[in-house]
Amino acid sequence: MPSVIRSEFVRQWTPARRVELLVPRNAHPRDDLPKAISRLELQAQIKNENSFRPFYPKSQLTARELSGDETLSDGIYSFTLRDAVVETYEVRSLSLPGFEDHYIASCQRNVLAAIKVGEPLDIIFDDPLESPTSIQKHHFPARNPNAPNARVRESGYGQFPIRIEALSLSDRGFSIISCFEDHYRTTTSRLPFFFGFAVAGTSTTEAQWPMWRTLLKRAMHEASRQRYAMAVLHATFAVESFIDETISQLLEVASLTEKFCEEIIVSTRLIAKIGQLINSVDRHYSQNQISRVQRKLQNHLFSPRNRIAHGRIDPHQISQSMATQAVKTAVEFVWDWSGEDGRRLLIPWSFETNFAAMIDAQLINACTAEEPARLG
Repeated sequence: MPSVIRSEFVRQWTPARRVELLVPRNAHPRDDLPKAISRLELQAQIKNENSFRPFYPKSQLTARELSGDETLSDGIYSFTLRDAVVETYEVRSLSLPGFEDHYIASCQRNVLAAIKVGEPLDIIFDDPLESPTSIQKHHFPARNPNAPNARVRESGYGQFPIRIEALSLSDRGFSIISCFEDHYRTTTSRLPFFFGFAVAGTSTTEAQWPMWRTLLKRAMHEASRQRYAMAVLHATFAVESFIDETISQLLEVASLTEKFCEEIIVSTRLIAKIGQLINSVDRHYSQNQISRVQRKLQNHLFSPRNRIAHGRIDPHQISQSMATQAVKTAVEFVWDWSGEDGRRLLIPWSFETNFAAMIDAQLINACTAEEPARLG
């Protein structure tokens, strides 16, 4: 059966994005909380040390917040923005597949489709996406648009086992195919099959991000899929790219020729570059402090990367904790030694996916008028 475009059964929306972080595990209850509440919160924190607490700050973070000079609070805990960012990538990038897509995505298309099972449906985006990265399905009951908390009566939601797939994802749209499971009830109604599709991608107007950001995103992608050796490699490449890019910018400010800048970058040892970068950002750092940063990068990134690349360790011996530490070390280093623009690139975003709010009276009427539901 050829695919069709049925716009009367489709709704689209480009949601705004919001900052999405986690309260870090080293956060402390606010000083102004009553002592009894503080004790309860600390006990709950110890008991649920593997859980996480979302935090949604305002989207327009100030330069002071990005500098780390200001303490944030979710109403219960106090913490720094740096610690919240590191916590987010340390925990969620490895535990929630698909989280890394938010890291690279600059926009999202939410598509609501009322499906007639067995009828292929083509979705054409109202505005094209550049490099769509993922698509996630959501199934939910039909709602009365005049009473959002009330389901449409006798919609048949949940009564019909089906298979549904979104295929051929491109910058212009995607296709939906579906079928009923064998030996189960069928229906011609669309009301049981309201599906939402969240498509993450890059806006056609988005400026190109630096290579270190793309490499760091790739590290999280590999870690979330349990390819830990590849995660370590990409996290290390991200830090090296960040170091070279930052030093190049510093040399350009000094009005050196492009060729001379390239010769300096190529000929300078990596460890020496780290020292040069730190000195250029904070001249008050002592040699001992610089050495501690260099050793941390060496232990968690460069040494494991070299052992993997040179065949001195089986990639399967790289554990989740090693990959977690590599991603964490990379994020910490970029945060600590980049300016406001670099830090903003580390801030993860999420997009609203309230598909039920996209239902309107015209959609319900189109579904009921097309053909009366035969639930059986």
